[in-house]
Amino acid sequence: MKRLKLQWFRDTWKWTVVGGIQASLGLIIILLVGCSTVSNPMSPPIGANPNMDNRSLHTSAAGKELAAAKRQFQAGDYSHVIPRLQDIAAKYPNADAGIEARYWLGLTYYNINGLDNATKYFKSYLKIDPNGEFAEESQAYLDGLTTKVEERNTQGKPLGELIEEIREKTEKEPDELALQLQLADLYWLNAQFEESGHIYRKILGHWPEFENDSTIRNRMDQNEAGVWIVLTPNEVLRREAERHPLAIFNTNSFRSGRYYDDNRTALHNKYNVSGQVLNRGTRSLSNVRIQITIYNIQNVVYEVKTISLGNLRPGDTRAFSTQFSQFDTIENVQRYECVAYYD
Repeated sequence: MKRLKLQWFRDTWKWTVVGGIQASLGLIIILLVGCSTVSNPMSPPIGANPNMDNRSLHTSAAGKELAAAKRQFQAGDYSHVIPRLQDIAAKYPNADAGIEARYWLGLTYYNINGLDNATKYFKSYLKIDPNGEFAEESQAYLDGLTTKVEERNTQGKPLGELIEEIREKTEKEPDELALQLQLADLYWLNAQFEESGHIYRKILGHWPEFENDSTIRNRMDQNEAGVWIVLTPNEVLRREAERHPLAIFNTNSFRSGRYYDDNRTALHNKYNVSGQVLNRGTRSLSNVRIQITIYNIQNVVYEVKTISLGNLRPGDTRAFSTQFSQFDTIENVQRYECVAYYD
């Protein structure tokens, strides 16, 4: 009963915070476009960067990433789904998954009262796909956001004031668990992750049964030494980089090999793919190679090529480029996919 009452308290108070919460997690700036993981028994799979010449077709990798992010959203794990959705939107800007990710970013920010960022992403989605599946909902949210922003600006209590108010209460009642949880939540929303983690460590020390609390487990992790680590957005991204250290970016495709048909019409018979790969991890990687595949409109493989890039030290960037000619007609080349491997 006490836990049910506490959960009701947590769910109730956090939706009353109207002013000042500007989606602190929006401070995360992803400087690098990462890669999605794909399965392959040949060697440790590192990344895929599917690119479309026609945005109406998105790859299975992009769709799977978005599906995972949507499950995270539905579970209420907003602090971690934001960087994942931003990554999808950056990696697949012209694919259906990347476009739809903007809608889910708007909805995520809306749910944590990040009204300005919610407005930005709903507008971005509508600009790219004004007749899309979520266009009507996005416009409805935008219409309602105008009123919410006005309410926030006129009635909302600044988040800093609310934090100070609750902090003073916890000093007077240090053993009041509900106040400790409320203060930790407020610190987290204000991007004061270490302060929030300090309180969670104290809670776990006094009430070890909270190790399985869903909110705490999403924000804290215990290492092998038994020390609780704060899962800040930057820490989550760092761990992702360690798990998947190779990032493919700046990919591009173009046609070359000009020739003329009987009607003197200029045509091309070569399909080129280029890009760069970065070792964003902290260890050196040996025998790095990029596997590039081109597909037709039915998603059938035309040709596969593998480029060996040698060893990459942490922070090293290497360019790659290759040329394809195994297809019936170059107009039927629909998309390409780059996957990075290492030993």
